[in-house]
Amino acid sequence: MSFPRYPKYKPSGVEWLGEVPEHWDVTRLKGLCRLVTEKADTRNRAVALEHIESGTGRLTGDSGEFEGEGTAFVRGDLLFGKLRPYLAKAWVAEFNGEAVGDFHVMRPARELSQRYLLYTTLNRDFIQLVDGSTYGSKMPRASWDFVGCMPVCEPSLVEQRVIAAFLDRETAKIDALIAEQEKLIELLAEKRQAVISHAVTKGLNPAAPMKPSGVEWLGDVPAHWDVVRLENVGSFVWGKAHEPFVSVDGPHVCATFAYQLDRHRRLLAEDDGANQTHLCVHDFTKLKVLVPSAQEQAQIAGMLQVQDELSVGLIREAGSAVEFLRERRAALISAAVTGQIDVRNAGPENAA
Repeated sequence: MSFPRYPKYKPSGVEWLGEVPEHWDVTRLKGLCRLVTEKADTRNRAVALEHIESGTGRLTGDSGEFEGEGTAFVRGDLLFGKLRPYLAKAWVAEFNGEAVGDFHVMRPARELSQRYLLYTTLNRDFIQLVDGSTYGSKMPRASWDFVGCMPVCEPSLVEQRVIAAFLDRETAKIDALIAEQEKLIELLAEKRQAVISHAVTKGLNPAAPMKPSGVEWLGDVPAHWDVVRLENVGSFVWGKAHEPFVSVDGPHVCATFAYQLDRHRRLLAEDDGANQTHLCVHDFTKLKVLVPSAQEQAQIAGMLQVQDELSVGLIREAGSAVEFLRERRAALISAAVTGQIDVRNAGPENAA
């Protein structure tokens, strides 16, 4: 979908803004809002950087489990993440609370659309310039001296609300499409894992007679498969990270064992009640694994290779779609808040 440009433009006087609509003003951010520095005297709905989603202006949670003082904010304030600003974390407060950590809390200095202000600070060019101003190599932060002096476009209040309402509608549509693609990626990954699991524990012949494996999570397995300890089918080389590399007879055995070994490791970690990332030599070599015939190993490995290429291809396509949609979202915001597109007739006017 394409949008028209405004009838007339003028030089903004700012290189990165270029020309702006003739009837718009260009001002400094600190001319629109002031920095809030008042410390919170009570712990009330603390919001930290991890509670704000990158690039979307959405809050994903809040908590009171933080130590130290925070900055008090009220509904309508804008919280802008000053730590690693390339993450583009900004949010218009929907309730009174406490900003904990690295935020610039901005309060409108005059009547304006807070949603328009949000989208202005999410403009990718704005973010890029602010990120380039940071100080501190390990924990780069943007100063208010720089952020407050950033030039921004200021259309009329009515037009701010029109632009904000347009972006609310259009970004919601894009976000819904992104969510669909991300769900597809999740489903494809689950299906891929299920195919691997079934192939290496049940085989490819659904009519094959079955027998109890003696291993709870494996259940019944093909009756003609061997269930043996890993020490009986391979030798081990231990790497720097204490992870085993399995060396076994036949080129296809590793493909069959990989899923089984990973499942064993995760089950042992759960039994320990800890995030165990490696197994001791003794535990590892005593694990029971399934050993099909060499012919079946080759068949399983060949089938899994074909299926894996198909799954990976579909996942890659969905991932590319997500990246395209995110780029589309960012481009739409930038174009709307800098006046490169005219959205005044793009939909109903909703108050921001």
